[in-house]
Amino acid sequence: MRAYQPKSIEESLAILWEYKDKIPQKTYENIYDIICDFAIENMFLDREDIETDIKILSGEITLEKSIAETIDNFKARQSKAS
Repeated sequence: MRAYQPKSIEESLAILWEYKDKIPQKTYENIYDIICDFAIENMFLDREDIETDIKILSGEITLEKSIAETIDNFKARQSKAS
């Protein structure tokens, strides 16, 4: 389970701000746009989401690997809940 789920775009952007000097400007701008796009639907990215986006955009992991990890984590949580 995720530790904390932001309740506003400002909270998501505050998390991203912590990475401003640690990632390239283009990566920062791309994630900023992603946060804004999700916020339109009242969905706010948490630290885990933002860190995953950084890894994908930096080439550390692929989108496919990220999706596979998300599915595996979901299945693990479901089996614990049963």
